[in-house]
Amino acid sequence: MDKKTPESTRIVIAVVQYDRSVLIEKACRSLITANDGMISDAIDNLDCAANGLKWLLSFGAGKQRAIEAYEQLKVLLEGEYGQNVQRALTEVEELENVSDIQAWEEFERYPVRNCRKITDATCLGESPEIQGKRL
Repeated sequence: MDKKTPESTRIVIAVVQYDRSVLIEKACRSLITANDGMISDAIDNLDCAANGLKWLLSFGAGKQRAIEAYEQLKVLLEGEYGQNVQRALTEVEELENVSDIQAWEEFERYPVRNCRKITDATCLGESPEIQGKRL
């Protein structure tokens, strides 16, 4: 794109936001995959603590598993996992704050790839015959 019009800038910002969101999604998916089993097990073990009456009527091993599960989740949230989740949340919030200058700088690093994304997006919903004529 040669002209940095308000319209083209909005498109460039959208492309940059999309690219960043793909990276965030991959990081989040990796976090989930790496920790899903442990978190699911801990939540299962916390079942008796979810209800006050159940907790009062629980004894020995059930209560101990719940206490240990709580501690595991606490350590997880206070450690690297929690930091990575917080980083991802911050990055999601920052998606809305991509400046025109940042967007154009990122876009211009890979102009061919990014222009192709725009071309592909504008072809969505068109019939294959029309898409073929565009190319």
